[in-house]
Amino acid sequence: MIQNEKQLRELELDREGLMIAKGKERYQQQLKKNVEKGRNSVTPPYIYLQKQYLVPLSQAIQSFIDENLTGKAGVRATSVIPLRDLDDTKKISLITLKGIIDGIALNKTMLQISVSIGKMIELEEQSLIFKKDKPFLHNRILRDLMTRTTNIEHRKKVFSHTLDKFKIQIEKWNIAKTVLVGQQLISLTISHTDLIERKTIKIRKNNTQN
Repeated sequence: MIQNEKQLRELELDREGLMIAKGKERYQQQLKKNVEKGRNSVTPPYIYLQKQYLVPLSQAIQSFIDENLTGKAGVRATSVIPLRDLDDTKKISLITLKGIIDGIALNKTMLQISVSIGKMIELEEQSLIFKKDKPFLHNRILRDLMTRTTNIEHRKKVFSHTLDKFKIQIEKWNIAKTVLVGQQLISLTISHTDLIERKTIKIRKNNTQN
């Protein structure tokens, strides 16, 4: 945990945040009401934005995968391989959009949103491995987990415990890979949609936050 916190501090030299670039005022008014009730993910603006950007972002993700499967090691290979292995760009697109919108609602920095998205993609990768190895057990545990909690950390712990119990081999991501995958998906969202934009916020003299 301490090592992860140190890595996060190193990665957070430039703190960046995201803001909704389209329909911001209407979005935030409706979102505020639902956030107070803990339902920010089901607001009408969220549903509208999800439908509007799901396919364009999915296509951008697929293009990124196709253009970067060179077999060479490096930053792009690190982020493209798990996206390729999931083999479902619409699901990746949905995870990304949900992570961005929920992250903005909670006033998270760009780094924090990247970590959140990366963890959700890692969980999907683990889930896919689990499903291939033990499909019936996977479906039962997944149904139970989805009804009990939306907390990504709790889901990861339950999955990790189950995978260890049944000796299913997975690669556990380090924080650098988690951030890299999340940042790549945010970057694709920024470059291929008009949903969000980077915003630098001055929080005190000689200090800014993005």
